[in-house]
Amino acid sequence: MELSQLPLVLLLICKLNSGQTEDFPKPTLTVEPQSLVFTGDRVTLRCSLDQTLGGWEFFWSKDSNTESTDAANKVIDRVQISDGGQYRCRARRDGRYTDYSEPVTVTIHEIPKSRVTIKPDQHVFRGETVTLRCDIDAVGVSSWKYNWYKEGSSIDSSKLQKHTIDFVTESDAGKYSCNGWETDGSGISQLSDEVTLTVSDKARAVLSVSPQTWLTEGDPVTLNCEVNGSSTGWTFSWFTVTPSSDRIVHYDPLSDSRRGAGGKYTVSSVAVNHTGVYVCKAERGKPVYIIQSSTQPLWVTGVSPPVSLIISPSRTQHFTSDSLSLSCEDQSNSDGWTVTRYTKSWWLEDCSLSGWGSQTGSTCTIRSTRTSDTAVYWCQSKSGEKYHPVNITVHSGVILESPVHPVTEGDNLTLRCLYNHTSPSILRSDFYKDESLVQSQTIEMIIPTVSKSHEGFYYCKHPRGESLKSWISVRVLISIIHSGHTEDFPKPTLTVEPQSSVFTGDRVTLTCSLDQTLGGWEFLWSKDSNAETTDAANKVIDPVQISDGGQYRCRARREGRYTDYSEPVTVTIHERPKPRVTIKPDQHVFRGETVTLRCDIDAEGVSSWMYNWFKEGSSIDSSKLQEHTISYVSESDAGKYSCNGWETEGSGISQLSDEVTLTVSVPRTVLSVSPQTWLTEGDPVTLNCEVNGSSTGWTFSWFTENLLSSRNVYYEPLSDSRRGAGGKYTISSVALNHTGVYMCRAERGKPVYTTWPSNRQPLWVTGVSPPVSLIISPSRTQHFTFDSLSLSCEDQSNSDGWTVGRYTESLGLEDCSLLLWGSQTGSTCTISSTSTSYTGVYWCQSKSGEKYHPVNITVHSGVILESPVHPVTEGDNLTLRCLYNHTSPPILRSDFYKDESLVQSQTIEMIIPTVSKSHEGFYYCKHPRGESLKSWISVRVLISIIHSGHTEDFPKPTLTVETQSSVITGDRVTLRCSLDQTLGGWEFLWSKDSNAETTDAANKVIDPVQISDGGQYRCRARRGGRYTDYSEPVTVTIYERPKPRVTIKPDQHVFSEETVTLRCDIDTKAVSSWMYYWYKEGSSIDSSKLQEHTISYVSESDAGKYSCYGWETDGSGISRLSDEVTLTVSDEAQAVLSVSPQTWLTEGDPVTLNCEVNGSSTGWTFSWFTASDMSVRDDQLSDSRRGAGGKYTVSSVTVNHTGVYVCEAERGKPAYKTYISNRQPLWVTGVSPPVSLIISPSRTQHFTSDSLSLSCEDQSNSDGWTVTRFSDNWWPADCSSFPWGSQTGSTCTISSTSTSDTAVYWCQSKSGEKYHPVNITVHSGVILESPVHPVTEGDNLTLRCLYNHTSPSILRSDFYKDESLVQNQTIEMIIPTVSKSHEGFYYCKHPRGESLKSWISVRASGSDSPTPVIIGVIAGLTVAVLIIVFLVLLWCCRNKGVRSESRSTVSQQQNISQTSEQNQSEAGHNTLSDDVSGPTEITYAEVELKSTKKQEKENKGNNSESGDIYSQLKL
Repeated sequence: MELSQLPLVLLLICKLNSGQTEDFPKPTLTVEPQSLVFTGDRVTLRCSLDQTLGGWEFFWSKDSNTESTDAANKVIDRVQISDGGQYRCRARRDGRYTDYSEPVTVTIHEIPKSRVTIKPDQHVFRGETVTLRCDIDAVGVSSWKYNWYKEGSSIDSSKLQKHTIDFVTESDAGKYSCNGWETDGSGISQLSDEVTLTVSDKARAVLSVSPQTWLTEGDPVTLNCEVNGSSTGWTFSWFTVTPSSDRIVHYDPLSDSRRGAGGKYTVSSVAVNHTGVYVCKAERGKPVYIIQSSTQPLWVTGVSPPVSLIISPSRTQHFTSDSLSLSCEDQSNSDGWTVTRYTKSWWLEDCSLSGWGSQTGSTCTIRSTRTSDTAVYWCQSKSGEKYHPVNITVHSGVILESPVHPVTEGDNLTLRCLYNHTSPSILRSDFYKDESLVQSQTIEMIIPTVSKSHEGFYYCKHPRGESLKSWISVRVLISIIHSGHTEDFPKPTLTVEPQSSVFTGDRVTLTCSLDQTLGGWEFLWSKDSNAETTDAANKVIDPVQISDGGQYRCRARREGRYTDYSEPVTVTIHERPKPRVTIKPDQHVFRGETVTLRCDIDAEGVSSWMYNWFKEGSSIDSSKLQEHTISYVSESDAGKYSCNGWETEGSGISQLSDEVTLTVSVPRTVLSVSPQTWLTEGDPVTLNCEVNGSSTGWTFSWFTENLLSSRNVYYEPLSDSRRGAGGKYTISSVALNHTGVYMCRAERGKPVYTTWPSNRQPLWVTGVSPPVSLIISPSRTQHFTFDSLSLSCEDQSNSDGWTVGRYTESLGLEDCSLLLWGSQTGSTCTISSTSTSYTGVYWCQSKSGEKYHPVNITVHSGVILESPVHPVTEGDNLTLRCLYNHTSPPILRSDFYKDESLVQSQTIEMIIPTVSKSHEGFYYCKHPRGESLKSWISVRVLISIIHSGHTEDFPKPTLTVETQSSVITGDRVTLRCSLDQTLGGWEFLWSKDSNAETTDAANKVIDPVQISDGGQYRCRARRGGRYTDYSEPVTVTIYERPKPRVTIKPDQHVFSEETVTLRCDIDTKAVSSWMYYWYKEGSSIDSSKLQEHTISYVSESDAGKYSCYGWETDGSGISRLSDEVTLTVSDEAQAVLSVSPQTWLTEGDPVTLNCEVNGSSTGWTFSWFTASDMSVRDDQLSDSRRGAGGKYTVSSVTVNHTGVYVCEAERGKPAYKTYISNRQPLWVTGVSPPVSLIISPSRTQHFTSDSLSLSCEDQSNSDGWTVTRFSDNWWPADCSSFPWGSQTGSTCTISSTSTSDTAVYWCQSKSGEKYHPVNITVHSGVILESPVHPVTEGDNLTLRCLYNHTSPSILRSDFYKDESLVQNQTIEMIIPTVSKSHEGFYYCKHPRGESLKSWISVRASGSDSPTPVIIGVIAGLTVAVLIIVFLVLLWCCRNKGVRSESRSTVSQQQNISQTSEQNQSEAGHNTLSDDVSGPTEITYAEVELKSTKKQEKENKGNNSESGDIYSQLKL
């Protein structure tokens, strides 16, 4: 540098170092997510500067805490409550600071934990309805998406809090949990604790009695009903079991017991009429789930029973094969009592109705006892009162003889042990009481004076056997001593049960109660004004009749003294109502219909019922609803149905209704014609549509079948026929255009049930003078097989434009011009070779669809009748011949028949010279070679009409148009010119707009109609040269026939279980509403007034081509058929996650996560998650959820983006979710990572069974780091938590490696930061020894090939780079000076094996030493230059503003530690350029200005932190 240039250098230095500095921009601080943040979420604070220059250092402060240094993006992963607060940031570059950012407040909420509850209970039973509810209490969240899991696997996702299982089974048992996703944000709740749902096979109700089963009148008792293993949510009902006939029982509900909760029914004071057998029912849930208990008897003995059960022999234990007599005796009358028993096997049995005994009067005799006769026996009245129950046992061996009735205190007691196979039968035995020996080896046991202490269970033992136990009851004798005077008797209280409505056949109990403990009362009853009768305290009327109604009173008598009368009680009896079952739509229905059964009960005094439904006598449903609906009836639902009712607020029960039979069959619609199929123009005709076996509630529609293309037909509804009721469609006067093939169908019910179309029914109309004739050659109606047949349509004006159509029973409608059965040339159809299948009706058809001159042609292989094609005119002659195609000539000498009668025999031809109407009929011929088919010979009557000389005025025609509704192109329009005349011979003239008149039939048919056919029409008629007046004009407006368009949502390609909506759009002004018809593969699948057809859970079977068309609901318009749209259904949707541009990145690189659904791209929204441990989804990426487009982009990655990612997609309503995608790792290496992963041995490839050490080391502190890894076949796994290694401090040791240890390893902090990922492979054979970290450009590189089964392990091998041989047969490969071109995949080969490939990364070297120019400048400057510079600087600071920019020196050691090639390269090329005029040549130099003591003193007031200034100068 020349000295002349020195002032310029000094000037620039002065400019850079002035006190005036341009302000740094103020950073902007943002936080993600901006919505609600929960503990455990990831929060990212971004400190943004609008600067492109690098080298910023960022400082963060929270609340009043001191600053800490961090990256521009401060990530708090797994945030805690303590992380909440007010954050600020600022940046420093080259020793200078920016201002603080605006503060941002981060509020952390405790992540809410979901809570699962189960109703009706966690323990349920098969068939119950179970509702699981997910409750999440979280401040600030208005709505959640609830996710349900069973045993940890996802089962449902919905915005509804409740998940319902309608008919639970054992397979539904398990552990359930839930969590929530915030619908309007990214918050996710904690997973709830698991709640176990237990499903048992069948619920079992258990009925027990407390305190005991055997009671004395007046005792309290409680019936306890429980459900085994379950106590939540049940309501209970109690019933008594009453036999109605042999082996048949019915259940009577206890008064006011039904629907009570708590499982207890208490009677405070039992009466003898409480004796009986009880059951209980438990129910819970909606719909109601009901179970019934087993039977539980209750036996009540009276103090002084009015009737006694006398047993002979008089004991309670009896031998098998004994004869046993049981008699009911009372003092007043022993008639009217029967002996009844209860056994555990047969329940309740009446001696008079069953086969176990014979009843004579009040005595029941069992001729030969069996062990099955063990039971409780009692006396029962006709009204149902039960007295004196006794427990009788029957045993085949040893028995105990003991008294039948209780022993009175003070009496003696004698017990004996009997055996029926000895004589005498009394045995010397041991006697026991309550398991204790009382007497041994004695013939009988006698207790002379019995006391209450002797009560207990007694039995005897003998070597021949042991008796059963018998309970000996001791009755306490109560002495009641009265004083000389007696208090007044109390007044009885009279009550009646039930207190609600009482029906005939019910049981009514009148109870006359006295507040006395003394017995011996006699009760007297009076009804209305009748005389008193004596009865028990409880007067039971069972079954009650209408005549039992009235006013009752009672009083009591004891020792000749009477109480006062009770207050009267009125008992009102209603006739027991009998329900009536009705079935809609009919008792005869068809598969797929909706059937409603209704139970009507007319009863006074009952406001509400519980309706019970029975099928074939078995209960099927119970509900408060009168109607029982079968939504989609099938043959299995057929049967006899009945119902009855239970009063919900009382105990009344209706009768059982009569059974009503429901018949279910497959529908068949039948169409017939009246009076006949063949008609003459002007005849009336009726189409009758019926549904076989059913006539109720149907509406009918009629259609004509039209040929659309070869083999394809469409059905056009008859005008105004649709939705008409009655099954009849009548045409008062047929026209030629009514010729055609008809069908009908029927529908009824809500939702609408539609039958399949009926049979096809042809209708043939012949005209008096048809405008076109079908000419047949040969000219006959019967033809041989293999004949050549010509059929021509001829009219007077023009024979073009006509085609020959036909109808056969087997193939239906066919057109000669469209099918292969004939060839059409002009208006002639030629059949080259006939067959029997060609038998049918043939006619001429115009392009507009008019059909004329139908002829029935038959084809036969043998003998045929030659007869005229057209009707024979009266007066003409008729010639018939019999032909056979295998003779020459073919005419046979035959017999001719008319209507089965022989007319001529053995003649070649039959001639009728003058035909009359009487000759009309069916003709055929017979010959030994065969018999012809029958042909109808029609005779046309010739009518001569003679007019008088004068003529009346012709009437004015009436012009009408059909259809009167909107007309669409392609429709058929019929204009009818009607005259009120019976005479024929009219000729009709038509005019449209201003066009000339044309001649046509009375019914002008335009089919198919075009836009040009619209306009104003008039008509008039001509007859005998005279004209009528013109009709009133009629305007016909034609609209273009619309073509529907089918769209599919969410897409034409969907996946199993998605909800698919097909929409049919028809754009036309002419029609306001449509009935939409849907087709799949050309077959009808649905019809509805709704535009959309929804498939809720689509499956592969729903795939196919869909189309639609519409029918006008208020008219007869039909749209075109839409184009077919293909719906493709795949088995399951799979999300696929990929990374762009690559998986391995350097900090600061951009990256995009791409989520796609295989084979589908429409309508998806995507969510991305990081996966940790073994969770499928761990942390959702901030703001990723619900985003569309499938891309989640990070513009500048940081090291904390290192991790494993998954994604999922969803679409539709309800939401359909794909399976979780593949796992996709992302590895980010830092430029200067704060921690390094040190591997020992220091290589990336390792042998199996090696000992491997991985350490996380940083300069400040090596504690708090763990080694984590990820492999393709496992999740991210922590060395401290998983068994693959052992963690000590920040070092992870793998004691013995295996191939499964191949993975990416990195260092991870407690807060989740991930640094220095390294790919390590483990191989069992040959490995390549290569450096772990990138090699710096200019260094040397040494590679070796190792084998662990040789000593030494280094092999002489071949070395390859990118599949090309580099060196061969060498111990090690050395590259002395590495360059960027050496980067690539290296591996080695040896006869013992081949190593895996390793990527050798080359890091570019930075420029750290001064350039020669800078060295020259520094060498040329002396101490004098430094003094000059110092003086100039002082002058510049005072007079001129200088811009300076400080730059910190990057040491060589720091450059070596950098791993990013890009950042290292960029660090060496940061330059400063200012707009300074000068020569074009530029020289860069580094000038080091060293401080002096004087400078230090002067710089005390400056903000500059460094006394050394480095600057690159432009010279």
